[in-house]
Amino acid sequence: MPVGIMNQDDDDDWETDPDYVNNMSEEQQRWGGARDTGTLDMDKFREEIKQEDNQAGMKRQQEDGYKSSGGYGGKFGVEKDRMDKSAMGHDFIAKVDKHDSQKDYKTGFGGKFGVQTDRVDKSALGWEHHEKVEKHESQTDYKTGFGGQFGVQRDRVDKSALGWEHIEKVPMHASQKDYKTGFGGQYGVQTDRLDKAALGWDHNEKVDKHESQAKQADYKAGFAGHGDRDDVVGPVGTNYVKTKPDIPARNASNLKSRFEGMAQQSESEARQRAEEEKKRRDAKDLRDKEEQRRNEERRQTEVDADNVKREALRQADEEKLDRELEQKRMKEEAEFRRRDEEEKQNMNITREREEKMEAELRLREEKQMEEKRLREQEKKNMENKLKEEQERLQAEQQRKEDEKRQQEQVNRKMEEERRKQDQERREEEERQNQATNARYDMPPEEDDIYD
Repeated sequence: MPVGIMNQDDDDDWETDPDYVNNMSEEQQRWGGARDTGTLDMDKFREEIKQEDNQAGMKRQQEDGYKSSGGYGGKFGVEKDRMDKSAMGHDFIAKVDKHDSQKDYKTGFGGKFGVQTDRVDKSALGWEHHEKVEKHESQTDYKTGFGGQFGVQRDRVDKSALGWEHIEKVPMHASQKDYKTGFGGQYGVQTDRLDKAALGWDHNEKVDKHESQAKQADYKAGFAGHGDRDDVVGPVGTNYVKTKPDIPARNASNLKSRFEGMAQQSESEARQRAEEEKKRRDAKDLRDKEEQRRNEERRQTEVDADNVKREALRQADEEKLDRELEQKRMKEEAEFRRRDEEEKQNMNITREREEKMEAELRLREEKQMEEKRLREQEKKNMENKLKEEQERLQAEQQRKEDEKRQQEQVNRKMEEERRKQDQERREEEERQNQATNARYDMPPEEDDIYD
């Protein structure tokens, strides 16, 4: 298509102003400004709509008048066109179903009487479980224990420990083995241990005579001599002769041999008694061990018989318990299937009931919010009243305190006046008493006139 030459007076020609000056601000350039003559102010538009709606509502209310039957829900609470579809009326009485624990006492965590097999813990044991506590080694085999049979285990016994068959032999003391020895040697004399300053039993101490015994020739003289004279010295001493026992020499040797014989005889008797005691003890130990062995065999036979009886009873009880548990399990499975079907039927009923309850809860929440708003308003009013009452009481209390202070001032003034009057009265009485005393104090010569 050939391009034609545009005419100068064509309508499509640009209308430009060669002298145009761009005086728009940045805000006008971004959001529109003076050149956007068709822009609408939405805030102003909203306010105009609100005013028009309020005016139309007031005009409609003036024409129709106030209706006490109007309100949310219509006449006395019912306007079908404004009623919430999910709301129940005041004539609705909700039927609250019983809890599961009230309907079926068999149900609960764990099922019938505490057993729901689909909810029970896999690692949990039921009430039918009977824990079997194994016996301790000391109860199963009385031969075992520390030390083995009756206290002897050869592999566990202490190497340094002695058995019950060991009889400790206490060696005799030196004084029990040889009666000749001892402190001081034979019968009390050991010359290598003897104290050098000690004297033996054969020592006879010789006591020197007194001076009075050595100087005086005879016992007639005494203190200061004959006739209390110092120059006469008589014989000093006495004619008393000390008697000594007559001990034959052979008696000492007989006594020594007698003691030695007694010591040897006591040693042989002690040795003989020890050997007899040892034989008697060995025989008694042998009899005790034999008796103990027979008792243990008898006890072991009784224990084995009791264990056999106990094991037979335990097996019978286990078989009986297994049969009862199997029967119980079968009954519980049948009961569980029946209860499962009932639960499925009740689920639909429960769902419908929950929907109704949710609707009722929403209505109840709205009522609660309204009641809460009213309570808050009432609370504020009460607080204002209490504040006013408190201010009034404070003013009344202040007024009473002022009156009390004024009354106290008046009472003080009256008290001061009363004290002044009492003071003046006492002064007047004193003056009168002084005048009376002066009148009765007359001279002695005036008293004779009346005689």
